Amino acid sequence: MSNKNSEIVVFFDEIHRMISKYGLKKVLYKIREIPREEKPVSNEVLAEYIIEISSDIYGVETDYVKYTRKRGDVADARLMCFALMKEHIKDISYAGIGLYFGGRSRQYVTRVVSDLPLNQDNFSTKMEEKFVEDFILLSKKVHEFKMNCE
Repeated sequence: MSNKNSEIVVFFDEIHRMISKYGLKKVLYKIREIPREEKPVSNEVLAEYIIEISSDIYGVETDYVKYTRKRGDVADARLMCFALMKEHIKDISYAGIGLYFGGRSRQYVTRVVSDLPLNQDNFSTKMEEKFVEDFILLSKKVHEFKMNCE
């Protein structure tokens, strides 16, 4: 593991500790203020990578995530994609996110993203807590992808 990657791991471990202490909304607000030294990656490449890693962690096919209306793990993977795209792709709109998923409406994506546990300070279920932990893990992967993308 390179020195930069080990620094990233330490950074995300610290983020997890801070979320436990201060709440997710406050920590995410502070993280978004940090200037990043990332290589430019096209929105399309980054979106496809996000769909791929989200599908992998939930054990579903990417086509199911993109084009079906299935529930369960497929829906969870899709929600993770929405959250990661909104967080990591600059200037993407809710309508833009919907285009990657069979043309879902802006209103649908807006409603779903606003209901995610990322917008809460306290979690009412273990599923919400797991979603946030998966979000942190996948955010780390997206950040590493953006750092190493050629």
